[in-house]
Amino acid sequence: MAGISLLKEYNSDSNASDDDTEIFDSSKNIAELKNKFRIDAAPVVEYKDPSANRPCVDPLSRTVNFNPKYEELYAPVAGPENPFKTQQQKADKNMLAGFVESAHINEFHFECQRRTFTSYGYAVDPTLSSTEIVKDKLVSVDSTNESIASVDNKVTVFDKIKEREGDKRKRQKKF
Repeated sequence: MAGISLLKEYNSDSNASDDDTEIFDSSKNIAELKNKFRIDAAPVVEYKDPSANRPCVDPLSRTVNFNPKYEELYAPVAGPENPFKTQQQKADKNMLAGFVESAHINEFHFECQRRTFTSYGYAVDPTLSSTEIVKDKLVSVDSTNESIASVDNKVTVFDKIKEREGDKRKRQKKF
């Protein structure tokens, strides 16, 4: 307050007459200055909708810390896209070679079919259930054997069959 009254009394021109000067009312000037130069310690802030600023779901993470909607969870991945990637490189993968799905296979049946494949050259797909009727249920090295024989007349390693020629070799004696 004292500074403003001193400014009012300050006169830089010594030749000026007292008739030309106007008399200022200090209370009026202070009120105008307060309105003109208003100090806001907390300015007005726009309200942002918290649901609009939800974090994106990382497809590589295994946990989600909030409850996303279906559209948010299965939305396309946000961010820039590499223009030099091929369609195969752009595909969703969980392994380097592609996408591996977890399958619930009994370990005994898997080993049985693996050993049958190494011994006989064919195996039944262990991921298919017995209720499914599928043409390509038999996996074979030779495609001609697959068309001749069906799944029903193929044997596994653990089935009892007549011995083949190469199953038992003649014992070699050491001299």
